[in-house]
Amino acid sequence: MVVIPEVATVLEVPDYIRGPHQVVRQVLPVLDVRKRIGFSSAVEKTRRFLCLPAQRDQADRKWLNELELWVKQGRPFTLATGPH
Repeated sequence: MVVIPEVATVLEVPDYIRGPHQVVRQVLPVLDVRKRIGFSSAVEKTRRFLCLPAQRDQADRKWLNELELWVKQGRPFTLATGPH
């Protein structure tokens, strides 16, 4: 897993320039090369990826609640029952 450093925001620069970051007493510009060549930002992609476990957990809880209602109350079970 790669830790994405916090970078100060700089106004009026192209969106692929994330800002300055200090590395060993030097201030270097941080560029998002993926964004520069037209792909989605690595930062945005990583943040979306990190949200997946929470979304999956929420979906699993909903499925288990529906299963419980089906068992206890005899309600129809309408959610997917496949291996995923």
